[in-house]
Amino acid sequence: MRRSARATVLPFIFAVVLWANAWAGSSMPNVDLSLGVDITPSEFTPGGSQVVSLTVYNSGPDAAGTIPGTSESIYVLEDAFYVDESTPPPFEVVAPISGCYIDRYITEPLPDNRIALLFIFNFEPIPPGGSRTCTYNIVYYSSTNQSFSSGWTVYTVNDTDTNPANDYLPNMYRAAPISVPTTSEFGLVALTYLLGLSGLFALHVLSERSLCAQLVRKWNMRFISSLSR
Repeated sequence: MRRSARATVLPFIFAVVLWANAWAGSSMPNVDLSLGVDITPSEFTPGGSQVVSLTVYNSGPDAAGTIPGTSESIYVLEDAFYVDESTPPPFEVVAPISGCYIDRYITEPLPDNRIALLFIFNFEPIPPGGSRTCTYNIVYYSSTNQSFSSGWTVYTVNDTDTNPANDYLPNMYRAAPISVPTTSEFGLVALTYLLGLSGLFALHVLSERSLCAQLVRKWNMRFISSLSR
């Protein structure tokens, strides 16, 4: 059974953030980061694909990610997927990818012999009032046939996020419903089947009648020939 987790697999992330905050002190820029997502199509099928557009917003008042000014200072962590030999991840991230670069991270085996798979999305600095969008494709494994929950958390290393309550965006990957014939469709199939049977029965009856007619004519001819003798 799959489950997602936030920050339970990579505790060093928080250590880095706390260390950076303590090092920078009050000189850190103040930002308010939040997330939005658009997934097309809205439902997936086993073995199918979707296009994900993940957006990071910065409501300011300062620019985010300008210290130290690298793309690693703003990143989004998707909830971990726990996998083992019999449970593959639900999907893989594939090209084309634009607007960010993506790390695929696999942990060492956990005590229960599972491993955690994480996708980390790294963003360039974002000015106050601005946003950056990362667009990428995901392709589902054929074994993924049910809806499952996930989510993303945005982090900034050298900024102070003044509103951490909106740093996490929950998400539900929704599976397309399995097509089941409706009652009317069953009725149509049954009607077609019955019509086919009735046609075969009619042909059979006609052949029987034709055979009877031939026998009647045959015996009539014999009777007439006997009378003429």
